[in-house]
Amino acid sequence: MKKGFSKPYIMALSVVIFAVFLYTSLWFFHLPAHLATILMFGITVLFGLGTGGVYYIPWTVYTFLADVDEIYTGRRREGIYAGAMTFSGKILRSIIVFVMGAVLSYYGFQSKAHVQPESAVNAIAVVFCAGVALLALAAIVFSKQMKLDRKTHLIVLQEVARIKAGGKLEDIAPEVRVVVEDLVGHRYEECWGNSRLFKNEQTPAVVEAVSAGAKHPWNPFTVPEAAAVAGCPPGAKRWSRILRITGAATTPSLPPFSSTNATATFGFLYGANAV
Repeated sequence: MKKGFSKPYIMALSVVIFAVFLYTSLWFFHLPAHLATILMFGITVLFGLGTGGVYYIPWTVYTFLADVDEIYTGRRREGIYAGAMTFSGKILRSIIVFVMGAVLSYYGFQSKAHVQPESAVNAIAVVFCAGVALLALAAIVFSKQMKLDRKTHLIVLQEVARIKAGGKLEDIAPEVRVVVEDLVGHRYEECWGNSRLFKNEQTPAVVEAVSAGAKHPWNPFTVPEAAAVAGCPPGAKRWSRILRITGAATTPSLPPFSSTNATATFGFLYGANAV
């Protein structure tokens, strides 16, 4: 996270590509069985390390994307991102399996045969090597566009806190504007729901209410009330966050923090999101 997600992800993909080429080399050079078996175990360990990073890093990035998206849309949409990642992953894997099946069938692969024809074996080697390498290279190209790291993420969190505390959009610092626009990919004036994509929704009005210090559904406290909540004990702060999420709070008068109530509230939110 300190140096960003792009470099570790590219390293993991490079390890995967290297391991795949090593697998293919075992088949190409026709090494003795005992030597090939030993080398295969070593390559498998290397391949596992690479694929571990390939699967782990995107889900780590996902936890930070919602903060960037909040600046653009003015909403928290973690559930949408999780659903989109899961759905797109399943669709892509389904397409890959279909294409591989079609290619192998074309080259004479027989699912129930103990020995495959040479054309099918060659097709398996080419698909395994070239297919994985091409997909990994495409992932490397796209991952280079990821600019999020610890420093820029902290800037994003500070800007979100400033707006929610009643700050005005036009008061953004120049250096913060550069970072936000680089991460979001849009002008700052289009952030907080002011993009044409949301012109038929009420998000811009909500943002104006935030800047004016008015109450609204997802931040029911005015600026003075927010300041009052900021001075509450840690337990009350946590409770105020729960109330802001559910829209149940209308005044800064907060009940004592209760772990039972908090568990019930978050259980309800989790159940609603799962549906």
